Amino acid sequence: MATTLVVRHLSFSHPGAAEPLFDDVDCSLPAGWTALLGDNGCGKTTLARIVCGLLTPTRGSVSPAPSTVVSAYCEQECTREPANLEEFRDDWSAPSVTLRDTLGIGDDWPYRFATLSGGERKRLQVACALFANPDVLVLDEPTNHVDTATREAIAHAMREFNGIGVLVSHDVELIDATCAQCIMFERRHVRGHNRTVLERYAGGYTKAQQTRALRRAEVADQLEAAQHAQQSIAQAQERRRAMMDAATARKHGGWKIDRLDHDARNSGTRSRRTRRAPPHTARSAVGWRRRSVRSSPSQRTPSGTTARLQWTSSLRRAGSRRMWTPVCCGSTAARRPAVGQLCPNWSWRDGIGVHRPYQAHRQAARVPAYACRA
Repeated sequence: MATTLVVRHLSFSHPGAAEPLFDDVDCSLPAGWTALLGDNGCGKTTLARIVCGLLTPTRGSVSPAPSTVVSAYCEQECTREPANLEEFRDDWSAPSVTLRDTLGIGDDWPYRFATLSGGERKRLQVACALFANPDVLVLDEPTNHVDTATREAIAHAMREFNGIGVLVSHDVELIDATCAQCIMFERRHVRGHNRTVLERYAGGYTKAQQTRALRRAEVADQLEAAQHAQQSIAQAQERRRAMMDAATARKHGGWKIDRLDHDARNSGTRSRRTRRAPPHTARSAVGWRRRSVRSSPSQRTPSGTTARLQWTSSLRRAGSRRMWTPVCCGSTAARRPAVGQLCPNWSWRDGIGVHRPYQAHRQAARVPAYACRA
């Protein structure tokens, strides 16, 4: 006789169904009674029929195979006579008599099955299933529409069974009185899909519900702790980012590159929107203006104009002004006199700074050189 029934990666789909009834479920059914709990239509009866070998799964396995063990299945309806009713009727051995006494079956019941009440038919159905001495016995809603005496008789007979029992029922009292474990069919969001999973709980229905509530509370606490930790990490990152921005501002002397301004970060240009000038500092402020004048044909440059830059310098408080000038226009030479320096390539004559390499050429062409007045 098998002591444990193991279900591995079991899947089942009804013909033409869009999705499987359950997919990749695992469970273990030890000796004793196991209750299958869940909403109507979740697959409890289907799993019970697969365990008995009455249905073939789409995928997965049951070990040991149903074909190698003796199985009995008591369906919910009891309108049909059990297959072994005549054998049970003609057997008067000690086990058969004990079973009749346990379920309170009359001697004439097997002869008039059609005239029995619903409760009497259910007792006789369970008796015939137990009489076969199966390794695996499945009872599908055995206490529906029966009286209290019948429920107690069925519970007593179930406790006397020593094989692997599977009970599909919503009867809380019967489950608490007979079952050692419960397997609940639950719908969960797994890998982006709503799937049916099997959760095992020790004890009867009442104990299983208590354990389930504790597990849910624990999962809720873990989720809350994870969310709190995530918020703490986000706050720490924000503080770190603020510290780095402050350090960057100090490093650039009051100018800070906006962390969202990628062009400025790549080119080294500081964002004007986040400018912070140190107060009360005296710097050289140099301003310029460009004036283009038309020259005579003999005095024109290759571009057709002669550019003359007039510079003014002064000392001001607050920040320094920047000079945005064309290349090779003489702006560097204009700044150096303001601070008492002169480029070696420049010479002074009558207050005019002239660039030496181009002095002879410009004098020969009679074109005024770029000049700066100090």
